[in-house]
Amino acid sequence: GGERARVRRRILTRARSFRNAAHVYYRQARHQPSLKEIDSLLQSANDASALVFLVVEDTATYEGCRSVLRALFRARDVMHDIEPEPKDVFRHQIWDQETKQVEFVRSTGIHAQRIYVYDGADIGQYGYYNYEQIRGDANYGTASNKKIWVMEEFKNSDTNRLGIALPKGKLRFYRRDTDGHLEFVGENTIDHTPKDETIRVYTGNSFDVVGERKRTNYHVDSSQHWMDETFEIRVRNHKKEAVNVRVVEHLYRWTNWKLSEQSHPSKKMDAQKVEFPVTIAPDGEQVITYTVHYSW
Repeated sequence: GGERARVRRRILTRARSFRNAAHVYYRQARHQPSLKEIDSLLQSANDASALVFLVVEDTATYEGCRSVLRALFRARDVMHDIEPEPKDVFRHQIWDQETKQVEFVRSTGIHAQRIYVYDGADIGQYGYYNYEQIRGDANYGTASNKKIWVMEEFKNSDTNRLGIALPKGKLRFYRRDTDGHLEFVGENTIDHTPKDETIRVYTGNSFDVVGERKRTNYHVDSSQHWMDETFEIRVRNHKKEAVNVRVVEHLYRWTNWKLSEQSHPSKKMDAQKVEFPVTIAPDGEQVITYTVHYSW
């Protein structure tokens, strides 16, 4: 009765403690018993589980002891998993319902350029618009977002300590601080990227560089099939050092366009996107204006 219950609880408690301890202990690479020691432990646990069942005559207690045996089998498999295998370096043990991340490639000393990008037109809410609706809605593209993206850009080349085909997956960036310690910069996912391609990865928003965008002029003559639109973009740098910002503008009204006026040189990125590269002094501001002429 009571004595048997107490014995059962005591054995179950010890069994669970041993199971948890074995799981934690043997998953650490510095604890590497030989396979002979593991086999010996398995045999002892197997014998003990049968003996406890004969003495206590309780199924729950027996199952508790068997859990110790399962923990030891698991520990042995873990040991096989962490054992070096030069001929198959990508072999990993995956348990049922388990997700495991495997580092594919690591490299140090990569030259990456930090880029600030301001894409100020907030047009996410118009995702369903077609060209006719975009051209016909006078308010399209007038909402502004102030966030400036922080990007890391680098070349996947031999000279930049890479030069391999990078698979789709998560990419993490670290930089050394003034004390020489590694500090985490940010992370994001990349697509499959071949050798010698340039990769630009978004790692977050800037806290001390902000943007502002507004339309200052708008005129459309539907009968003559043309439209003029003027924008002003302000970018303010609150850092103690100068920053380079790429101001991106989408010329979304129509496919036939030209910049009739612009305060800064621009670079055409694709059929409907231009980029204004500007350098902003510490605690300074740059004001970019341009007028785009559409015809259809």
